Amino acid sequence: AAEVRDLLRGLSARPDELGAGALSSAISTGLVPPNELPGWIASLRAHPKKTPAILLLADAAELSLDPNNQPRIVADLLARVQEGPVPERFAAMQWLSSIGETDPAASLISADEAVANAATLSLWLDLHTQLGKWDPTLAILSRSDLPIPGHLQKLYKGRALKMSGRTDEGDALFEEAYAEASAAEEIEPLAQAIAYLGLAGEDALLERGVREVLSRQDQSVEALRAILPALQRRRDARVVLSVCELAAASPHLADNLTLLNDRDYLRILLDVETDSEAVALRSSANPTQSVQRRGRLLRRHEGKTHAVIEDFVALGPDGRVASAERARVELFAADARDGDAALRKLELGEA
Repeated sequence: AAEVRDLLRGLSARPDELGAGALSSAISTGLVPPNELPGWIASLRAHPKKTPAILLLADAAELSLDPNNQPRIVADLLARVQEGPVPERFAAMQWLSSIGETDPAASLISADEAVANAATLSLWLDLHTQLGKWDPTLAILSRSDLPIPGHLQKLYKGRALKMSGRTDEGDALFEEAYAEASAAEEIEPLAQAIAYLGLAGEDALLERGVREVLSRQDQSVEALRAILPALQRRRDARVVLSVCELAAASPHLADNLTLLNDRDYLRILLDVETDSEAVALRSSANPTQSVQRRGRLLRRHEGKTHAVIEDFVALGPDGRVASAERARVELFAADARDGDAALRKLELGEA
């Protein structure tokens, strides 16, 4: 890593695209130590070949250094892009949305600009929905030139109507949207509808949709891959668990290890009784998967100082960790606060 960083440091002095790319690569790949990062960010912002995307990278890197600077970073970004072209403002809109700056993100694109393409309109609608801005949402959905499918238009409009007090009209549109999505040969429209209804708190329609998806055995896994990550945005683990339970009870998914592991993780998280022995037997001996799973838990977040990882391992007849899982246990223990104690407990210290 040090050799690569030194190489990029040398290239970063160039005033051309190669120099800007070297700076970007070093920052985005995490090669720069935190104590050196401010200097690299300053060089990136001052580079003659900087682009809007490069400046957004600098914003993200600066925010990672000190989250307390978020108000200033956001204000500087808005001043920089508010008169820029739509693609530049859309990229800023996406990033602001990802860091929870919903209000400033929504201000960057007008309704007329939002209808230019499906991605821009979908994000515009999502942001206005999060902000509870139902009047402009209903206004834009009354247009005839919308670039999103009819079932999505009805889903957005149905929610806006319900939140505006027009419950019966909203429920009717939800039913129409569900019927349209269900009639499609492809699974994607139905998965989109189920995910949206779940996020909107329409649990009866969510359950009906999941059951229908599970009845399409050849398409159910694909649909669940779209539905479950979307439902996580609702931040209600019990809802996600209910979907996992329905899916795991389906005979053709009874041996899907990813689904079973997700279900049992949620059971443990919610203190729901689960079969610890079965969990242990399914625990992956694949080091790559283990590192990826641990990485998801260790992602940085404001106010987060550590993560608690409960790892289930299979023991051999002698009471020691099975050899297939030894590498994972030692890898986890190497960086854990209680790693030495865990190794002693499992009698790995002398292994």
